Amino acid sequence: MWISIIGLITLFAYLDTIGFKMWNLIGGYPGQPYALAGNLYGVLFWSFASLMIISVSIMFYYFRRDISESLGIYVGTTIMLYGGLEDIIYYFLQGGATPLAFQWLFDNTYLGIIAKLLGETTLSWTTLLLQTFIAGLIVYFVLNILYKINFKMGKVRIWKRLLEIKGGDE
Repeated sequence: MWISIIGLITLFAYLDTIGFKMWNLIGGYPGQPYALAGNLYGVLFWSFASLMIISVSIMFYYFRRDISESLGIYVGTTIMLYGGLEDIIYYFLQGGATPLAFQWLFDNTYLGIIAKLLGETTLSWTTLLLQTFIAGLIVYFVLNILYKINFKMGKVRIWKRLLEIKGGDE
């Protein structure tokens, strides 16, 4: 599941770097084109990302018939996105120096949570890494719980399958 989660987030970070390059070609941030279409682009980008997460989760269920793993991909990817992993990968893919502070991320409802709890006035690189680490721990525990639930559900499925086989022979 971690491969799917990190793979999706890396895809989003890559697409985000392409979007940044696109905006720089037509006036950059905070140029007039961005002022006119930036919000709409954000809605488009995150709608696409959300639909990709849902689609991969559904496809995973379709191929594996495993609800807990499908939920794990959906919940894990969502938590890691809100935890800041996409932003860390984005700056890694972009190369060059990373900003020392991320005010635009601090103003985000989810990405500024840890910084605000610590009483900071902006989101620093250290706080972003801390928030992503905490999000990773949360996902780790959620995936373990889902794995245990699936193990119990798996026994029920095996028992039902044995009853179907036994009933089919009579």
